[in-house]
Amino acid sequence: MKISDLSSIYRTLSTVDQPYRLLVIEGSDDFFRDDCKERYVEFWKKKYPDGDVKRVSAADFLAQANQLQEGPSLFGTKTLYIVEGVGSVKGKKSAEIASIAGKAQDDVCFLFLDSDAVPKDLLADAQEHGAAFLLPDMKPWERQPFIVSWIQAFVKKREKTIDKDAASLLAQAFPSDRWGLIQELEKLCVYRLNDASISLQNVEEIGNVDLQPTMWQLLDGLLAGDGKVVAHCLLQSSDMHDIAVLRFMKNQLERLLLALESDGPARNKSQERQMAVVRKRGVPTIVTWINKLKMQEVAIRSGLEESAEGSLLPFFLSMCL
Repeated sequence: MKISDLSSIYRTLSTVDQPYRLLVIEGSDDFFRDDCKERYVEFWKKKYPDGDVKRVSAADFLAQANQLQEGPSLFGTKTLYIVEGVGSVKGKKSAEIASIAGKAQDDVCFLFLDSDAVPKDLLADAQEHGAAFLLPDMKPWERQPFIVSWIQAFVKKREKTIDKDAASLLAQAFPSDRWGLIQELEKLCVYRLNDASISLQNVEEIGNVDLQPTMWQLLDGLLAGDGKVVAHCLLQSSDMHDIAVLRFMKNQLERLLLALESDGPARNKSQERQMAVVRKRGVPTIVTWINKLKMQEVAIRSGLEESAEGSLLPFFLSMCL
């Protein structure tokens, strides 16, 4: 079995009922490769609570060939070998890895991983006798909603929910740092220990979200029509993808309009100040900005606009006029 669609890979991991004799996970995306690995290992440990999990390099795996082909354990203990870096093994040794796995005893399972191409023999054996998960390279606009869903599933396991705005902000702040995101979510779950939900305000109160100051300053600069602030913030956020910036700004402007329509009190002093500026500029202007942000995203996704460092500067400066 070979799967190269990320959603299908996650569905398979959530429904698999028996560990694979041989599983290969190949992909350059550390976030999802590590996550798929940990999900599978967690499943394997639940299936075999007395089993043994061994994490070895490709070189160590080759050195243990004789041990793997010895008779089955007298105690019936299952073993899972997690072998990383198999793509670095070339020539005859790459074929040897597949041969060792194929001749190993029945009480041994294998999980092979690499960011580069896994040896063809090993990949073919995995498709025939187990599974091969080939993680696709995701576009930034595809990645963002997937990580938002990942965050929502993470807190659901802890019997909580999280506002979409809060999840979006965290996804923007931790687009590739899986461990950092997990730490942030664990902290929020403890902070909201006696509550069922996590809000954007909770994230702002205790979150370690690096993008937040620059993005909020960009929003303030745009609302104030201050081109210098806008230019400075865009340069400071040059490591963020254009679509992430556009979506953040669109979401925040939409939230300000909703806050105005609800006619309720502002969440904090910053929002109170922003709402006052929105009233001064007028709702039609903000609606026009939101539509422009949406159209700019569509233009980038369709290839009509270039997505490169500094490419958003003219766009945002035109809105400041």
